[in-house]
Amino acid sequence: MTRAATVLAHGTDESALWAFRRLSARSPRSVEFVAVEELAAPGTTWAHRVDDAGSRVTVTMQQGVGIRSGRWHSVLNRFVWPPAVRLSASGSPDARYAQSELMAFTAGWLRSLAAVMINEPTPQGLSGRWRPTAAWRALGVAAGLRVVPFRATSSHAADDVADMSLADAESPTRTLLSIAGELIHDDAPPTVRRAVRRLAGLSGTTILGLRFLGDEPARSGWRLLDATPHPDLSLGGEEGLRALEAELLR
Repeated sequence: MTRAATVLAHGTDESALWAFRRLSARSPRSVEFVAVEELAAPGTTWAHRVDDAGSRVTVTMQQGVGIRSGRWHSVLNRFVWPPAVRLSASGSPDARYAQSELMAFTAGWLRSLAAVMINEPTPQGLSGRWRPTAAWRALGVAAGLRVVPFRATSSHAADDVADMSLADAESPTRTLLSIAGELIHDDAPPTVRRAVRRLAGLSGTTILGLRFLGDEPARSGWRLLDATPHPDLSLGGEEGLRALEAELLR
């Protein structure tokens, strides 16, 4: 029987496990969980075909088929690393090349799995594009959000994710979920909601964790610090779960 949806995540991803358990409990349609690590278990076989008909993958483990293109209508993708033991971090050219090839292979078969892929793989991240702080703030400005000014010195790399501003170092922050462009926060004003929708579109990412300055963003003027394509899904509570369910099981 074709399953409605699956959650693909690392076994240590408590946020994904939380979402899977809650979705399974509330949904009359079937939801599965597949751990990335299971796909690298001994005895696992892979068949990945690319031809004029498109891309198809089948992964067979000792207990049977674990992944097959078309098995699910939708996938919640939480991949960070390919389903294989991490390669040596020695920095050798061969290790970097092999890691790059594994990332490309994983992105390719992930895209072939289902009609609906929540947080599609990109060359900059297997579950959505990772960006440095400055890039997120530039994207926020383009979307119409207020942002915290980014300050860095010549001693910091251009892609340093640590903002050198006093605000980042000493002020509290709060991360809010955006699912399909909808900010999960009851008191967000319409202008912020419209800007978040534009940001989601510009980023090309279904689920984002948006980090704002202050423990209550409204008091701090809804100023964006940065974002992540791999947020804690439980931050959205029941409202976030309903939004996730609507996307995953539509």
